[in-house]
Amino acid sequence: MRRFFILSLIMLVASCGKSIDYAQFAKGESEPIKFEKIKLDSQMLYSDNIFVVDNYLVNLNSKNPKGLFELYSLPDMKFVGAAGYKGRGPQEFVFINTNSTIPAYRGLNVTESNTYSQVEFIHNESSIQLLKRGQTAFPSKYAVANSLLMVSDSTAVMYINNDEDVEFYMHNRESGSMRPISSYPEGLIAQNPTSEACNSIFLNDLVINPSSGKFAAVYSQLPMVRVFDNAGNLETTSLLENWVEQKFDIDGNNVKTSSSCQYYLATTANSNYICALYLGKFPDEMEQMSMEDARLEIHIWNWAGELIATYLPDELVMKIAIAEDNTIYATSPLDDEHIYSYKLQK
Repeated sequence: MRRFFILSLIMLVASCGKSIDYAQFAKGESEPIKFEKIKLDSQMLYSDNIFVVDNYLVNLNSKNPKGLFELYSLPDMKFVGAAGYKGRGPQEFVFINTNSTIPAYRGLNVTESNTYSQVEFIHNESSIQLLKRGQTAFPSKYAVANSLLMVSDSTAVMYINNDEDVEFYMHNRESGSMRPISSYPEGLIAQNPTSEACNSIFLNDLVINPSSGKFAAVYSQLPMVRVFDNAGNLETTSLLENWVEQKFDIDGNNVKTSSSCQYYLATTANSNYICALYLGKFPDEMEQMSMEDARLEIHIWNWAGELIATYLPDELVMKIAIAEDNTIYATSPLDDEHIYSYKLQK
């Protein structure tokens, strides 16, 4: 795996007077890689997202009435079964927010309309059972907009829609209190957006380091990764070199992002790496590409916030998950009969 070096450390002073320190990394030429194709014995007809949980690849399929979570054994990808149903029972789900159903410090955290909980899977010879526990209500004055990540038995990070200059809050699940832990990096935007507009501009995926409890936010409208320790303290902000300053169509609290450059589209992480699918194109560029010819790069970041590799797969993949042995698993929108895998070289 090639290592990329920091080009510069920049302090940008925002209009509000807050300084933003960030490192820049050269993306460089992407290294071509070839995925291994693993035949599925049960087609994956629909996928909201995929995750690695213990020894399983889990496919979240919100359209499957026979089970929201489809489990495949690793590494052979044999279908094990499905679990989790929509309903109002204690082990069922009234609604699933697919954006905030992600790997947490233990198992998955699943977000519903106004609660979130942990989910674990128990497999015996005849069936898969889902264990839903630790159900927690959102604070009444807040609504989850995009991301929620449980980082311990007692705390969760929330990215919420609010009228303050706060990007992330830490929710104490025992006391119900909310503590702001970071502000929006507004100095990276030429305009002066409202806080509610920032909620759209700084859309992100949250991922966790299952060993250290660190977490990271990876952004779609900026080629940016921010790493936090497990208490919510910001450790580093990193961007790609020569990133294009976005010009958003902002009308009050409303933001039109359909004409802006799209950077990171999906993210996964393990104890070693943060892996993100990178597009880096504007909508008019995407319109000229056929699905068969399109490719997304895979960017590998470490937990120090350093870009260490960029890869160009031989297949178009849209969903990714990484196991603790550094194997990346991916799905393609052009193929529902295979899972694609690639083992990162340390």
